Amino acid sequence: MSELSVQIVNRVKHARIVADAGRVHAPQVTAELGGDLDGLEGFEGSQLTTMAKAGVKLLMNVTELMEQLDLRYANESAQDSAARVKRDQYVAEGRAAIMAGRDHTRAVLGEEALTKYGIPSTTPEQANELLAVLNNIVHRLDEYPANEPGRFGAVFDSAKMREEFVAVHDNLAGALDALGTETRETEQVMLERDAVVARWERIYRGVAGQLSSLFIMAGRADLADRVRPTTRRAVGLDEPQVPVEPDTPDMPDTPAQPAADDVVVEPSEA
Repeated sequence: MSELSVQIVNRVKHARIVADAGRVHAPQVTAELGGDLDGLEGFEGSQLTTMAKAGVKLLMNVTELMEQLDLRYANESAQDSAARVKRDQYVAEGRAAIMAGRDHTRAVLGEEALTKYGIPSTTPEQANELLAVLNNIVHRLDEYPANEPGRFGAVFDSAKMREEFVAVHDNLAGALDALGTETRETEQVMLERDAVVARWERIYRGVAGQLSSLFIMAGRADLADRVRPTTRRAVGLDEPQVPVEPDTPDMPDTPAQPAADDVVVEPSEA
């Protein structure tokens, strides 16, 4: 099961703290402030409560969308990883086929036949290069069909060799296509998620800042600090812990030492 990233989890936590304060405490605060502001410059005080509620609703809507997209991204990333594992598996099979084909061709037909059938002396490691070599070998086997006996009953059968190379070629080609699709889908979801995260940060700062200001106006500094949109909260980080000074044991009283100016120097005897 895919999990939300740590920073998204923290953003959700901070959004819920703001939403809880907005739902529990803001109605009373906005009602009181609405009475003070009502009629000033034509302002309708009753709209203050509605505005605060609407801001909280918007914040939680965007928060939910952010959660969904982050889960989608986690799922796509998992599928992308699985596709890479499959790609690597078929790369290993393709390399093994080339090495086995090289040894068999050299043993039956001789060293010069390797060039004829496009079998390289060094086995490629990169998937795309390996696929190109496999494709070339298949074409060469089509171009130069042969069924030649060798020593100790070994036979170079181009048709059978072609069948094996086609299989590993098609497996690798399919794995690369699947990986390409998964990579594009993962990148697309990541772009969508990042866009929503950027929007969330703007809305979070605005809504939390609005509530914090309202709480300050109402004399509730405690609530204002609780929802204040710090930079760390906006980017999904926890607030740093304030170190607690350890209790120091009472030290026993020690006699006061005279200051340097208080030291009396006895005159020396002549």
